[in-house]
Amino acid sequence: MGPEIGAKVIAEAKKHIGAHYIHGGYGATPGNSDGCKCRPGMVNLIVSHDRLNPVFDAKPEKNIAVYAAQTSITHADGKTKYSVCAGNYNSFPGGRPANPRDWDLNNYLTSLKAVENPAHWPFFVRVYTPRRAFGPGADPSGDIGGVLVWGQTCAGIRHFDCVGFISYCLAAAGGPVIQLSIAAWRATPHSQGATVYELAKQKPKELLDGDIIVKADHHIAWVAKDGAIIEAQDTDVGVRSTGRFNLSTPGGWTHLVRLPVGASAPPPTPEPDREREYIPREEQLR
Repeated sequence: MGPEIGAKVIAEAKKHIGAHYIHGGYGATPGNSDGCKCRPGMVNLIVSHDRLNPVFDAKPEKNIAVYAAQTSITHADGKTKYSVCAGNYNSFPGGRPANPRDWDLNNYLTSLKAVENPAHWPFFVRVYTPRRAFGPGADPSGDIGGVLVWGQTCAGIRHFDCVGFISYCLAAAGGPVIQLSIAAWRATPHSQGATVYELAKQKPKELLDGDIIVKADHHIAWVAKDGAIIEAQDTDVGVRSTGRFNLSTPGGWTHLVRLPVGASAPPPTPEPDREREYIPREEQLR
């Protein structure tokens, strides 16, 4: 893509460092349709008296979740993936694992049960809520599988998965609205006319802002010309910029994708700045 759009993409991506990760998320805040136009919603907020039992349930959708985002995405193979955001508990200060017998957890849950209207539930110590999280993580199985944690509340926070983060930032920076699977992003010939480098065989001379790097069919991220990686990383840590990419030693990154210079779109119609707009808690729960 052109250097102007590329710089805007990287600036947009960096703006969302600290946002949350959830499978199927394309930038929506829970309960709203403010994500990328190709998938503006599908992220819901769980606030219900039915979801206050901290004991593990074999059915993921029955487990505890308080002000936590959830998605239920049915894929082309007919399989449905249910996910609950971990609220960045491994990267947000104060986030931590919990035990169903913890006194602070049970005291908090008891206080919620006494409030008839969930719209009036307080957070714990201003920003934390408990949940059993389901989604991709560093666990050897590839899924954090229902770990009970105190995480940051998901209310009013944008949620992405790795490929949704690519689509959202590109469109928000004035580029086209593109929705592709990870495999399709690195495919050749490319549906969007991008140049795809298989790094084991060929590499560009230098990095450009807005280059896309891919790990086989399981992860994708933005990279800046200085090598900074900005990615929706995992359920437990959210959107981060902690890694560095080097063309000479790409590590586990297998492909680099460079969109054509013409990959831009007319400026979008101005919309309300939803990230700064105050949305009352009662409206978030509708």
